[in-house]
Amino acid sequence: MNITPKLIDLVTDSGSLCKTNEDHYITGRYLFVLFDGATGLGEKILDGYSSDSVWFLEIFERYLLDYWKNGADFLQATSEAINQSSIIFRELTNNINFPLHRYPSSGMVALTIEDRVVNLYRTGDCSIYSWDSAVAEVLFQESRLSALDESAIKLMSKHLSDGMSYDSAMQAIMSLLISNRSMMNRPGGYGVLSLDPRCVEFIDKTTIKSSGESKLLLTTDGFSAILDSYKKYTIKELFQKLENSNLEEVLEEIRSIEADDNALKMYPRLKVHDDASAMLIRLTTD
Repeated sequence: MNITPKLIDLVTDSGSLCKTNEDHYITGRYLFVLFDGATGLGEKILDGYSSDSVWFLEIFERYLLDYWKNGADFLQATSEAINQSSIIFRELTNNINFPLHRYPSSGMVALTIEDRVVNLYRTGDCSIYSWDSAVAEVLFQESRLSALDESAIKLMSKHLSDGMSYDSAMQAIMSLLISNRSMMNRPGGYGVLSLDPRCVEFIDKTTIKSSGESKLLLTTDGFSAILDSYKKYTIKELFQKLENSNLEEVLEEIRSIEADDNALKMYPRLKVHDDASAMLIRLTTD
């Protein structure tokens, strides 16, 4: 059995013209990865980069690809890349220990073909959806991170409804955001790529059986919002739309919905626009 993956479409977009896109991606013959970078809360730690998460992902991706190309499986390559990134970070910061919420991190979804098996990986609140012309489904359960974010969104919405300005409301929920962020890669918390080598233990993994032709949609949470927050489409409807459309058009719909709700009232959230990325991949088995 031969499984052939093909990248059909890809889109990535910053949440703001004034902000660096912290989403990253990797595409290869048997490796497809989306990253949802998150800079720590508070002042930036490293100089010379637009954000700490941009530094983290650039270093991590370099080592991930090195180990992958030299024969490591995906989790091994991820573990080694985290270890190397952590070593370099400690050297750059003279081994200073920062509060956990200050460190950069990243959500991730990945598709790999290893030993003729389709492996899927997820950490953070990224998503993977599948479609085989009959069944459309989400392949990982809701992340613990999504539940934590929801608690912050509810409090933010209350403050805005009470008449607070956006900046004042964000400041008022900062202690909750810090508390939530400090639960990364901790028991009872949420998994996410970070400079802590233990983060690999929190990566969700599943395998799927591929027969005939199927499609997979990998997304960061800024893109999956059109399904789970804005509810513009069901999963099936979105795949059907993409038969005659493209991811860029869907992204434009996302940005239009958000612009029409720039007061964050119809669709409560923490910011008007988030970085948004998606990959559409076709799997063919013969």
